[in-house]
Amino acid sequence: MNSEKQIKPLLDFIGKIESAKGYNYEYGNKPIDLSNMTIQEVLDHQEKRRKEGAVSSAVGRYQFIHKTLKDLVLTKNGEEKNPKDLPLNAKFTPELQDKAATILLKRRGLDKYLSGKISPEQFSTEIAKEWASIPLVTDMSVVRKNEKGDETQVDLKKGQSFYSGVAGNKSLVDPDELLNVVKNSRLIDPELQKRAAIANTFPEAMQ
Repeated sequence: MNSEKQIKPLLDFIGKIESAKGYNYEYGNKPIDLSNMTIQEVLDHQEKRRKEGAVSSAVGRYQFIHKTLKDLVLTKNGEEKNPKDLPLNAKFTPELQDKAATILLKRRGLDKYLSGKISPEQFSTEIAKEWASIPLVTDMSVVRKNEKGDETQVDLKKGQSFYSGVAGNKSLVDPDELLNVVKNSRLIDPELQKRAAIANTFPEAMQ
């Protein structure tokens, strides 16, 4: 399977929700020439913004926050984690941003999903855990700490952000639209398209 081709519509879907204007913008739709900045320079810029009290350090098409981007490229000891794919001296170009977002999707189970080991609903839920603007496709309950530090159960509904109630986060798209994009990313595989054409249901096509 050509996973890069398969997930391009999914990357486009997430990117348009996170940053409608494109790759060279930071939080608040503020233009910034990220394509001519190295990853290290982007991290330094984000750290500077955080010290200035910015609402968010998010940058790029996928609105990478400082913590997420740092975790993608550095170990806890401050060493380069992925010098082959995401070296610190690489420019933060659209191609590199797509690659970084793909790595995040892989962490969330992309390969398991494309190989049929987890369902579209399970993978969609994992995506919602990565991007706060992405909605949950099913109801679920999570345990969070309240203002007093006590653990409490929070019941979330389909269509809400996984981070609903945290720092004003909310989903920005219909959950069924997300689920359709996720399902179609698997069906881009030619063999699956043939099977889907003669199958009665999507699960049958995956068998």
